Amino acid sequence: MKATLALPGAAGAYAKAALAARRLPTGALFPLELRMSRLSRRSFQSRILAAFAVAGSLPLLPGCATNRAPDAEAGAGPMPALAADDRQLATQAAGGGLYEVEAGRLAEARASRPEVRSFGQMLVEQHLAANAELASLLQARGMAPPTTVPPRFVARLAAMGRLSGPDFDLDFVRTAGLEDHEAQIALFESGAREAHDPALRAWFGNTLPVLRNHLAAAQSLAGAMVG
Repeated sequence: MKATLALPGAAGAYAKAALAARRLPTGALFPLELRMSRLSRRSFQSRILAAFAVAGSLPLLPGCATNRAPDAEAGAGPMPALAADDRQLATQAAGGGLYEVEAGRLAEARASRPEVRSFGQMLVEQHLAANAELASLLQARGMAPPTTVPPRFVARLAAMGRLSGPDFDLDFVRTAGLEDHEAQIALFESGAREAHDPALRAWFGNTLPVLRNHLAAAQSLAGAMVG
């Protein structure tokens, strides 16, 4: 059974439009020696379905959460420019979001297991939606949002880009699913506590449940694939 997640309303329209223009990155990597378990497909799927099901109960966009950003109401005027440390937090968050979109696209194209492809699709759709909201917030404050993957992530995409099949599945889940989401959650927790701009602080806090759900899904996938 393939798990699918749909974005509501305008978020879904944005994600579909962005998905239509997707481009896959290319790269190179040495092969990895990774071990697959002998779980049956039925057993494998049963262990990750619960994690994907949680996604349906969480807000997919920060703006869908209860504590909406202060400038999210219609008719909000120009906003003050962000402080330097807020700009740094926003830049790091945007770069990580762009990376997760590209990693998810790789999974959709190269993963051998449908569950991993579905996880990649979830990353693409939900990070595209969160990226769009952050971009709107930054533009309202006179800051051009980042549009390219940061150099530190380019090598990771290149590494995953040469893998395929089970090797890709395990490396993608381990890297983009576990390690990178753990780092993103730490960043967003800092942003939710320390950002000076109220709307940016709310965006960080509202996006945290989405990232934690991604991490939980990755943990279930990793546990099912590695013995």
